[in-house]
Amino acid sequence: EQVQVAEATEDAKALFFSWRALLVVVYIICDISVYIAGDRATHRYTTQTVLIANALCSILIGSGLSLAQRGPEGVYDCFNPRNVLRLFPVSACFCLSTLGLLLAFPHMDGAFIKLLGQMKLPLTALLSAIVLNRRYTVVQWQLIMLICVACTCFTALKLGAVHVGSSSLLGLPFVVLWVVGNVLGTLFSERAFKEAKSLPFTTIMTNLRIGEVFTLCMMLATKPGFQTRHFFHGWDGSTACVLFTLLGDAWLSGLMVKKLSSVTTKISKCCSLVVLYAIALATGKQSFVVSQALSAMMIVESTALFATVSLKRDAAARDSS
Repeated sequence: EQVQVAEATEDAKALFFSWRALLVVVYIICDISVYIAGDRATHRYTTQTVLIANALCSILIGSGLSLAQRGPEGVYDCFNPRNVLRLFPVSACFCLSTLGLLLAFPHMDGAFIKLLGQMKLPLTALLSAIVLNRRYTVVQWQLIMLICVACTCFTALKLGAVHVGSSSLLGLPFVVLWVVGNVLGTLFSERAFKEAKSLPFTTIMTNLRIGEVFTLCMMLATKPGFQTRHFFHGWDGSTACVLFTLLGDAWLSGLMVKKLSSVTTKISKCCSLVVLYAIALATGKQSFVVSQALSAMMIVESTALFATVSLKRDAAARDSS
């Protein structure tokens, strides 16, 4: 009987780790899609309209799932003003973050934005220790810094391999807005997801999106010359691709934060950096440079090491409990 219990425990662990690995892989694919879609979009649309459409789609999905899971009570919790107001600062952070990302695309290519976005990792790790009281081992901190060094090295090599005018510094403030807003929003949403008395995942996601709609509507109200009848002005097929990739990324990001952690989410994005680099090589947008390729391998190896150390630490914690 003890053997059967041990085997069942091992099977449960294997299933748990494989499920988490699948979630990370799907998340990386979706993250890459956001940058490819944004890089190839025509950018003739008003940025806020895409974000509002994204939030409205999420509200429909979240309220529909809540209705199926919990009935009318679930829908009430989705639109409860108290729940929405409680998460409104988080919504504003995410809204400003995504707005900064979309505004940066016309000035910088997707791969370059992704490179600058690597500053999210050390900032997330530092603030998670403060906001969430999370503790990392010495080895984990070393690996986090190693990933940051590898990404910085990759960035420096890329900047040295392109012409000065290829990436406009006008997009830099938008990238900073994207990074800071995303880190703060992710950390505070993780706290909301993992509270002992927290609402269901779909309800919290819907509350966040409702707050985003209010924030974006206020932005549009202050935009000079914007009229409601021109909401879809400039939209085309590429805009729809941006919308759907952002929609998938929003839900997968929430699921990653709930099931794993904010830091794990940021480290997973480092893998998409390498894939974007490989795509740039395959499409001829960038020439092959040995030093850049070695830096990309450093990112992959250090990310894999961090994942291994974290999984072993989690397994040891479960065995001790």
